[in-house]
Amino acid sequence: MHVGFIGLGNMGAPLARRLCTDHTLWVFDQSQTAVDTLSGADAQVTKSAAELAESVDIVLTCLPTSEDLRSLLFGDQQVASVLKAGTMLIDMTTGDPGITRDLAAKLALDGIDLIDAPVSGGPKGATAGTIAIIVGGSAAQFSR
Repeated sequence: MHVGFIGLGNMGAPLARRLCTDHTLWVFDQSQTAVDTLSGADAQVTKSAAELAESVDIVLTCLPTSEDLRSLLFGDQQVASVLKAGTMLIDMTTGDPGITRDLAAKLALDGIDLIDAPVSGGPKGATAGTIAIIVGGSAAQFSR
């Protein structure tokens, strides 16, 4: 299974670094400085979010807002257009549940699962591996 992570900010970078201990992780962030925080980790840096989305089975996102997720998927980067049916998108953004439901319904039309998985515990908890992840999705999605 190939896993990708988009959004390497204060929360995303430590979460991605922890995933790199068990997986080869594809990563993308608009900021090269953010990408550089994963130097030395087992991360495959992609040139774009779309390239990442084409290369993986699971995409994790940790972005500032739900609008940022909408823009990533359906704005200039058009990530939704390259996601394959069967891909799971796990959004770790602490965002607007209404927007998340709307995006999930839209992606489901193409056979893509979106589950809401905001995190709590801050960068310190992300680094320590002690964050709480609040998952919203079906039992089948959660099991996967």
